[in-house]
Amino acid sequence: MPASRIEDAEFAGLIGACEPFEERPEIAVAVSGGPDSLALTHLLKAWLDRRGGRLLALTVDHRLRRDAAEEAGQVAAFCAARGIAHRILPWSGAKPATGVQAAARDARHALLEAACREEGILHLCLAHHADDQAETFLLRLESGSGPLGLSGISAISYRPGLRLLRPLLALPKARLEATLAAQGIGWIDDPSNRAPAFRRSALRLALARLEAAGLAAGRFTETAAKFGAARQALEAGAARLLAAGAAVYPAGYAWVDPAAFRAVPREVARAALLSLLRGLSGAVYPPRTARLDRLLDRLLDGSERGSTLSGCRILPRKAGMLLVRETAAIETTSLAPGAARLWDGRFRVSLSGAGSGDGYRLGPLGAEGWRQVAAEAPALRDLPIPPPVRPTLPALRRGNRLEAVPQLGWKRDVKAPGADFRCVFSPKNPVSSAPFTVA
Repeated sequence: MPASRIEDAEFAGLIGACEPFEERPEIAVAVSGGPDSLALTHLLKAWLDRRGGRLLALTVDHRLRRDAAEEAGQVAAFCAARGIAHRILPWSGAKPATGVQAAARDARHALLEAACREEGILHLCLAHHADDQAETFLLRLESGSGPLGLSGISAISYRPGLRLLRPLLALPKARLEATLAAQGIGWIDDPSNRAPAFRRSALRLALARLEAAGLAAGRFTETAAKFGAARQALEAGAARLLAAGAAVYPAGYAWVDPAAFRAVPREVARAALLSLLRGLSGAVYPPRTARLDRLLDRLLDGSERGSTLSGCRILPRKAGMLLVRETAAIETTSLAPGAARLWDGRFRVSLSGAGSGDGYRLGPLGAEGWRQVAAEAPALRDLPIPPPVRPTLPALRRGNRLEAVPQLGWKRDVKAPGADFRCVFSPKNPVSSAPFTVA
């Protein structure tokens, strides 16, 4: 039986599940020119027109294929013909030799989120659908993910000042193509989506074979939804555990009470520990379940031996366990005057008032840096920041000269115009965040 098109009333219910919106919603949509994103753009435009809202289409030109710029132009023409505002976001700079798909995905999200902030838009729609959910489930099953990973993609997720919405997550790709065909709208076919060299593409081909054998992708999405419901319960329990048995400090570290973790089911303790690790490390991906379990065992058993995982050190203390960023895992990078960005996945930093100066670098304070500032300001030794945390603190340098360590309240006193360096702990992976949303 051929797939049916998505009617306006059905889409109104799907996007309505993503409320709240403004009275006249302003929404951005990521559109590549493929059938998924074009169908979403078409449906969003009709819905927003009825609501008196505004749609902004955003196309990322990864500059990875010869035809990419031409395809972005085709999307621009599609949008212009329908009165949709459109921006092309180029991914500039050198491209990695390996891990291209992952790097492109990270760059795409960064460009889309930055564009939404520039436009003052709070909602970004993405065209993930049920087939994507099935592929994600298989990909995570293959990597040995636990219940959190097997829950798949959340229908609603959050970034600072932005919601990511996936209103089509419960619908198969065939219905998106049927919707475009009913309107006489053609689409762009990206050959990389079929390249077996990419793991997700290989799984896409495997899904087609499984479906031909009678195991439809819908089975995987149903299973992911069940894991999603379990994830909701786990996250709620983990949030309660973190509130009662852990403390996160603005210097970028955490303290954990092992007794509180022993008092809850193991799955809840594992979820809470994972949230802490991801928040303190800024890691894009969680550690493998087996490694996380080994760390959890040490925490629950009261091990006196320290561990490292996800760029963090876990150190036993008399009153509990200390989770600290691993100094060697912290990046050192240049910081230009006027810059404002997320550093180390944990701190929102900005540098202003530096005039035309250059040579500023941002990195960990380090053991030698701590000795220097403590020698110049001995009172800093009395601050309640544990010794293992001190070398990990964000430090601004100009050349080899320390200029500021905001978490210590220390700044070099100079008469010449200097930099106003601000640094606030605001991890991209919140330790406790909005719940997982099942489509």
